[in-house]
Amino acid sequence: MAIAGVAVSWLNRNLGFRNNEVMLAAYYQMHVVGDIYLQPTVTHIPNPGQSRSFSPATAITMGVTILF
Repeated sequence: MAIAGVAVSWLNRNLGFRNNEVMLAAYYQMHVVGDIYLQPTVTHIPNPGQSRSFSPATAITMGVTILF
């Protein structure tokens, strides 16, 4: 099962943040064997909200789900 999503947040400029922050994520959950699943996820933040001096960020993670 493949899923993609977008999250947008509006930030408080009075605290020194950007106006907003966008997060894009996509993952694929694959069945390995029995009740074990692997889930690679790619997340990209093109405009990190903490500071305008921060570059875009990308993270790639791998999760394991074991149903019991």
